[in-house]
Amino acid sequence: MSIPRTRPSGKPSWPIILLAGIEGSGKSWTAAEATGMDRIGNAYWVEIGERMADEYGNVPGADFEIFRHDGSFTQILASIREAGDQPLTDGKPNLLIVDSITEVWDLLSNEQQAIANNKRGRKGGDATITMDQWNAAKKRWGYVVSALRAFPGPVIVTARLDNVAVVGGDGRPTGASTWKIRAEKNLPFEVQVIMQAREPRQWVLTKIASTQLILPEEGHLKWPRFSVADLLERMGLVDVQPSTYVEPNADRAVGEADQARTRLLEVLKSAGLEPAAASAEFAQRGHGDLRQSDDAAAIADLIDFYASAVPA
Repeated sequence: MSIPRTRPSGKPSWPIILLAGIEGSGKSWTAAEATGMDRIGNAYWVEIGERMADEYGNVPGADFEIFRHDGSFTQILASIREAGDQPLTDGKPNLLIVDSITEVWDLLSNEQQAIANNKRGRKGGDATITMDQWNAAKKRWGYVVSALRAFPGPVIVTARLDNVAVVGGDGRPTGASTWKIRAEKNLPFEVQVIMQAREPRQWVLTKIASTQLILPEEGHLKWPRFSVADLLERMGLVDVQPSTYVEPNADRAVGEADQARTRLLEVLKSAGLEPAAASAEFAQRGHGDLRQSDDAAAIADLIDFYASAVPA
């Protein structure tokens, strides 16, 4: 089989933009402003662990729709993927906002902590999360990143920015501090743009992957009156190349399992049943933890089992 080849077009692709800032720095407000850009068709807002998406509709020019998920990882991921499946409006790309990506990693971490605690039984304090569990959390995080990369338009994600103490090789604080983005540690490598707000509305560009806009030698660029519209213009995003991202498909079955979990939740809701009942049934059948399983076929069998309880 011959693999297709092309010459590079020289055109940029739509970026993933990370807005990282302290509390009250204007991350979500800046994202909401971006939804009013003329170059955007529709804008979709996936809110995680926040509660002001509706109010941000009052930001001048803001124009977006909110995905009303149930807070589960399955529905959060499904919301991001569904946003990517929406048609263009008048040929314009859509915009996706995830507010906040910090909460996605916290959710995955808390999920593994709950699993560790349940395995240990009812004892005081939290159990140790094993390396296998952290790998499982990172795997699920990877599905989110892949969905963001596959989105056919610009993506904005927000994250919290903390000023943390630097710890030396001996495990003791050195007295120095550094700014750290609160999310899975590889996030800075997975986005094309990082804007940091270490003070309210005081934006600094700390990463840019672009041939049109390059960081100065000092490694950062202060950006008074920053806006996403200005950023995209300075990146030369006028004639845009569709993303060349292709999701590695070794774990394609995992994506199918996530879709099956989404369908299972719909069936359970229609039957008036709680998800805990399905988790118990799944474990009793010898398939392990329903939340972690990659066995789409086993989940499909469970769907058929509960679908019989749904009135025709």
